[in-house]
Amino acid sequence: MHIKTPVSAAHFSLSIDGAQIASFSELQGVSSKANTKAAPRKLLAHELTHTAQQMVGVGRVAVSVKTADLGPAAAQKLRGSVGRMVTISATNPQGGVAASYQGKLMTPERAASGETVTIVCDHLQRASL
Repeated sequence: MHIKTPVSAAHFSLSIDGAQIASFSELQGVSSKANTKAAPRKLLAHELTHTAQQMVGVGRVAVSVKTADLGPAAAQKLRGSVGRMVTISATNPQGGVAASYQGKLMTPERAASGETVTIVCDHLQRASL
């Protein structure tokens, strides 16, 4: 029988292409789950959301990466060109937002290159019961 034990971490950070954009100190879970959801938004944008959840023991933290492809009409109002916006958020075990990042409107050339999101744990300690 597998025994679940508490896990504590000293520091976690979210990075995009090596630049830290957010950090948080608690992680109560580590597992893997990915959800992909696409839906139109007010006929001006198309959203695609990727969610990765990590869980160990009884808690969980989720990191969501959301991209929105803006149509010409919406993009013209914002920046004058078609582009993509990126939203990244991490939730704590209670479902609240631990950290989030809202990217600026990117040009289609930049959006096509993609972004790398990394979660870093500086210290992980498993406590036995």
